[in-house]
Amino acid sequence: MNQRETLRNRVYCFYEKNKIKSKKFTVDHFLSEGIAKSTLYETLNRYESGKGAKDEKISGRPAKIFTNKGISKLKRLTNNKSGISQRKLARHFKCTATYINKQLKKLSISCHKKKNIPGRSEAQKEAARSKCTTLFRKYGDRDWILDDESYFTLSHSTINGNDNYYSDNIDLAPSEVKYSKKYKFEPKLLV
Repeated sequence: MNQRETLRNRVYCFYEKNKIKSKKFTVDHFLSEGIAKSTLYETLNRYESGKGAKDEKISGRPAKIFTNKGISKLKRLTNNKSGISQRKLARHFKCTATYINKQLKKLSISCHKKKNIPGRSEAQKEAARSKCTTLFRKYGDRDWILDDESYFTLSHSTINGNDNYYSDNIDLAPSEVKYSKKYKFEPKLLV
């Protein structure tokens, strides 16, 4: 028995016991519990029309792929995960990528782009602040020209599609998922 049916049973029993009093007495009693007035009046009208507390069978096509089990599996595969595309998920669930996108929207899971942060060791982090202060104090009045060529890293960081992750709440996503470390001296090719 679900929550709606339980509430209907309670309202039906209370109304039967206090049938001498008006509907308003029953509504006021359940309003104090925080139940919406419209819900209570609909339930009382349902009782007077002779319908039972149980829900009628819902019409429509039954879910085949995204039943409760399928939805929880989709959430487990995508939420706070990176490196998986909607096309791969579509092949896994044997449906279209559009249908996967629709289900992810229902779950409030959206795709985000990873942010690059510098990949530094603890010693480098400690040294960076003092070195920057020294540079600013000694050479703060001068203009700097930085020259940078085009490099392609040997890691997966520059390949499109590997810099996305899915999450329903960005604040709760782990930092390994949200950020991709970009090392200053990682293996790369100059073109």
